[in-house]
Amino acid sequence: MSMIESQIRAANGLVRIELLEVREFCREAESFSKLKLKKLDREIKKFEKRVSEEVMDEEDNANDHYLSDQRMELEGRVELTGYFGIIMVFSTLERFLHRIYEHTMHLAVEPELVDVVLWSSRNKWLNFGDFRGFLKQLGVDGKKFDWPGIKKLHQLRNAIVHQGGMVTEANLNFLSSYGYKESQRVKAPMSYVQESIKLVEKSTKEIGDAYLSALVKKKLITLRGPKY
Repeated sequence: MSMIESQIRAANGLVRIELLEVREFCREAESFSKLKLKKLDREIKKFEKRVSEEVMDEEDNANDHYLSDQRMELEGRVELTGYFGIIMVFSTLERFLHRIYEHTMHLAVEPELVDVVLWSSRNKWLNFGDFRGFLKQLGVDGKKFDWPGIKKLHQLRNAIVHQGGMVTEANLNFLSSYGYKESQRVKAPMSYVQESIKLVEKSTKEIGDAYLSALVKKKLITLRGPKY
């Protein structure tokens, strides 16, 4: 097995490990917060039943505000769990792509990669949007990947990281196609986090395979290992 093939296999292995950790953490964190929400809702129900039968005093008013604040805090934790999941899932994808870029630069002494080197010399640090061009320059057909799904994950991640999850004038153009309006908060239910995990797991596997195939076509490597 060639060194680069081993490196790509290792990169895919890291992706699977990282996504498994994200999946388990988010599942447990959401479950814990929802359990506390159910318990709090039972307390709120008992409180509302009691105060409905008598006039509320100052202490009851204080308790009412306290319970409401507690509920908002727990709902916020559920939302933040989803936000954390999206950030970490996207981070896993981005690190995988940077590993491919770094491995390619180590191969850059080969004349077959001169076009990639020239392209990369103008883009010394690739932002996420550059990776499509980088893969295309390598001869990887990007049409076979779920770029629309990846793009949505990227835009939601950006809104969470840069605008705290709010839809603002700065990101409205990117998010309006997903049904969002200005001043709304982006949604990150656990179902979407799990969907994103599957997307990144599948996409990194496909990109890794296509990357190795592109190197084979350039006669830089010969694949000897079994399909992974």
